[in-house]
Amino acid sequence: MGKHREHIAKTISYYRKSLGIKQSDLAKKLNVAPSSISAWENGSNAPDIETLDNSLGKGSNIFFTSSFMFPPP
Repeated sequence: MGKHREHIAKTISYYRKSLGIKQSDLAKKLNVAPSSISAWENGSNAPDIETLDNSLGKGSNIFFTSSFMFPPP
């Protein structure tokens, strides 16, 4: 797994858990399959920019706006 993909995986997992939601809940909010969230969190895949853009366009109060700029605590 590349350094960027690892960062994305850790960030998604950290912030999802800090929000107290399940992978299936996040999947519903982003209109993707729960298996996509799992793949993002284990680093076997990463979200595409359209998915992130669509989630922000829906006003989904999810963490994507700035969380990828900073490592999870």
